Amino acid sequence: MNNFFKIILLFISSIIIHSTTAQEALNFTIVDTTSYSLYQNKKWKELIKIGNKAIQHGIDYYYLRMRLGIAYYEQKKYIKAIRQFEKAGKYNSGDPVQQEYLYYSYQFSNRFLEAETFAKSFSEQLNLKIVRKPHKILRHIYTEGGYSNNPEYESLKQIPFIPFQNRFERTIFKNYAYGNICLSHFITRRLSVLHGYTYLSLSSLQQIVVAIPYTPPNQFIHKSYQNQYYIGLEYNIGKGFSIKPAATFLWLSYYATKVYYNRYGEMVVPKFKNLLYKSNEFIGSLAAEKYLSVFHIGISGSYSNLNGFQQQQASGYFTIFPFSNLNLYTTTKAIVQFDSDTLAPTKQRLIFEQIVWLRIFKIWAEASITIGGLKNTNTNNAFIIYNEPDPIKSKIGASLIIPVNEKIEFYLHYDYLNKLSKAIMMTPDGQRFSNDINYSSNLITGGIKIFL
Repeated sequence: MNNFFKIILLFISSIIIHSTTAQEALNFTIVDTTSYSLYQNKKWKELIKIGNKAIQHGIDYYYLRMRLGIAYYEQKKYIKAIRQFEKAGKYNSGDPVQQEYLYYSYQFSNRFLEAETFAKSFSEQLNLKIVRKPHKILRHIYTEGGYSNNPEYESLKQIPFIPFQNRFERTIFKNYAYGNICLSHFITRRLSVLHGYTYLSLSSLQQIVVAIPYTPPNQFIHKSYQNQYYIGLEYNIGKGFSIKPAATFLWLSYYATKVYYNRYGEMVVPKFKNLLYKSNEFIGSLAAEKYLSVFHIGISGSYSNLNGFQQQQASGYFTIFPFSNLNLYTTTKAIVQFDSDTLAPTKQRLIFEQIVWLRIFKIWAEASITIGGLKNTNTNNAFIIYNEPDPIKSKIGASLIIPVNEKIEFYLHYDYLNKLSKAIMMTPDGQRFSNDINYSSNLITGGIKIFL
């Protein structure tokens, strides 16, 4: 008999869902009875449909929001579930059921600081139920290493014909390798910090040809070294809003060859001297981000003095979560950069980046493309820096994040970079000409993250 009445009630609910129009008024009794029946029978899609329609008609109360939130949660649409549980909390903020669901919705949406801030009000019983770990200062450790090479290096080494008494000079990128280690901390429930150290070593070939008799081409292999320290803060203001100040400090040392000329009567003899250069550089950045339903938007600005010039950047970016979870999302970013480097292709550059993340079973896959010219540029709130001498015209990348267990995950990344180098020709009367040289390079990166 009970099953008979359940079937009748579900039948009536179906009629209500499919026949109610915007002009027809829903009342509290119908909405409450129908939504409760759909909730008991786990008819999540139908529950979402009638629940949203009821809210549009001004029917809004705690249990309706909870049922809607649970319906989204059971469909793994955690981002939409967050809004419903937050609304439910305005009616009854002390319900441990609402608190538990909202906490996990934050967690499964990568909004960890908000989850930590929200959990501050939990009772001891709720903390024990969700097996929430004690607040730890050290959150995770991440280390990675990378290697980049120029597959066209040998062919680019070929020196072209140089007219008599002209001077030819260029630097060819060969390879670089780097390694870093990063630590992430929870300072308070609202404040986290990420900081890390990076060491990079770069090799390049400097060619200098002075087209006078008895002077062979001169080629010098040079090393450049970079030490880098990054620190970035994230402060959760609340309601999906956060601010992120960050700074990067760089200490560089590199060698370059200078040409001097000695005259012996009618004969001019070039003399080459390797010189060591050192510099300290800085990047300061500030970002503000906000979650709006299935969107995550952000703006940032930065100042830097890379390679002896000054740069100002303004960035805007937004992420869309089409399925209200992290199974698939895409980020679009635009950067406007002003650079005082007179040798740069343009002093003002517009850079676009598109990133797509996809979860395949338990593995995360990412694909990205960047166009617009990366020179003395920083991204990800000054965490990634492009300060190589040769600007990057475009970049195509792919990544994999492979979890081993709840504590460990591996990271693999590949970039194909289209770069631009310059060769300089100087005539005896002081005229200077440059020739653009396009080439490509590869970057392979691997890392491991350990959660504590």
